[in-house]
Amino acid sequence: MSDVHRDPAGRRSAKPWFFALALVALLALVMVRGLRETALPPPSPSTSDSPRVRLPVHEPPVIDFEALEQDEAARLEMAQRKAEYGLDNAMDMIVSDQETIRVGDQ
Repeated sequence: MSDVHRDPAGRRSAKPWFFALALVALLALVMVRGLRETALPPPSPSTSDSPRVRLPVHEPPVIDFEALEQDEAARLEMAQRKAEYGLDNAMDMIVSDQETIRVGDQ
């Protein structure tokens, strides 16, 4: 073998292995940093620092099926809605999409 890789005592020098190991470690570090930067994009300032707008929640009016027979105003309103569609006894209630119904405890 060549004497280039041997120290003065005749043993093999560790310098080539040290440099090769350092080069591999440096390449691994560069690759990991590159992957980390592409995997986690920085938060955009428009979404992270913007104040949140809170809107009030509008609860739709509730029509209680159980109380329909006792509530005269609700009964007259249902009769008027049934008359608009030409229904008499075929349906119990006519409810718009802006209203909710309650049957029993639910």
